[in-house]
Amino acid sequence: MRLPNLVIAGAQKSGTTWLHTMLDMHPHIKMSRPKELGFFNRPYNIDDRLALDHYMSHFSDAGEHRYVGESTPHYFWVKSPECPFSPKGSDHDIAKFMRETLGPLAKIIILLRDPVTRAVSAFHHHFAMGRIDCGSSILSCDHSLGIVDMGFYKRHLRHWSDVFRGELQVYVYDDIKSKPTDLLRSVLQSLELSDAELPPRELIDRRVNARTAILRRFREAGSEFPGIRSSDVPALLDLYLPSIEYVESYLQRDLPTWKDIDYLMAGNCGSMKAV
Repeated sequence: MRLPNLVIAGAQKSGTTWLHTMLDMHPHIKMSRPKELGFFNRPYNIDDRLALDHYMSHFSDAGEHRYVGESTPHYFWVKSPECPFSPKGSDHDIAKFMRETLGPLAKIIILLRDPVTRAVSAFHHHFAMGRIDCGSSILSCDHSLGIVDMGFYKRHLRHWSDVFRGELQVYVYDDIKSKPTDLLRSVLQSLELSDAELPPRELIDRRVNARTAILRRFREAGSEFPGIRSSDVPALLDLYLPSIEYVESYLQRDLPTWKDIDYLMAGNCGSMKAV
């Protein structure tokens, strides 16, 4: 059995399912089924040989693939006792646990989505799963869900970059929307794999859209998603501005829509938006 040498570690609601699916189609990559194994975010798995053996069993059919991997988007989360949106009582270091287990040569991929829309998308997802009551505010949900806290990319990215000594591959969801083939080529190049064996274009463009299935389920039940209050979007943007600026500096690129309040209001206010 093998340990993975490729992990898509986050962020939640940022296109990880799409990238997992695309990479699994490459002849030299074998991604796990199911997708989200959630091994490293559980502190009780440390020094548990049976848990590690079970984790490795998901890669037992990897054969001679150059890369075997998994994708668990809530790995990319560093909790902080100083942050009012962070759950209390956990100092488990996911990044450190991963590096100590997989070694320094494992490839770690991070996908980031504008944090306001990511939070709204996560809010709707958890509502659909029955974890949030109708009428709840996005800013007052159970902190253990990480709906707001997972968007503080500055905290998460600084720590993960320190642990992996800058050897992270960081991409943005915007490029999945606008130029998915180019993004997939870039990921394969970072893995030193040929991009001559890309999936068919129609599959690349068929981006995973959880919103369609979730909306259908709620419409059949005669229900709809809770709306996002108009005051929530500017409040979230104020919280996330330092993280947005940090990501821009880290990637050396401007991300104007991440800071455009009119764009964010139009995309996220009202019911059934931005899933």
